[in-house]
Amino acid sequence: IDTISSRQVTSTSILLDLHRFIETRPNIRGIRLTYRNLSGPDRRPMMISLPTSYPEYTLRGLIPNCTYSVCAS
Repeated sequence: IDTISSRQVTSTSILLDLHRFIETRPNIRGIRLTYRNLSGPDRRPMMISLPTSYPEYTLRGLIPNCTYSVCAS
């Protein structure tokens, strides 16, 4: 079951819905989002730490026409 979903996608941003991710982990204290550009020259992972009070988060500054991988832990 996917616990992260996207709600709004533009050429340079994606709104992530983290409600289900948070709900399925009752003792969670924070979220680490890791995202990576799978089709660009720089494929290094980028990490963001979020509090659980952020059930939605918008990744901005993405490169148009590229494929990204997003992971939460």
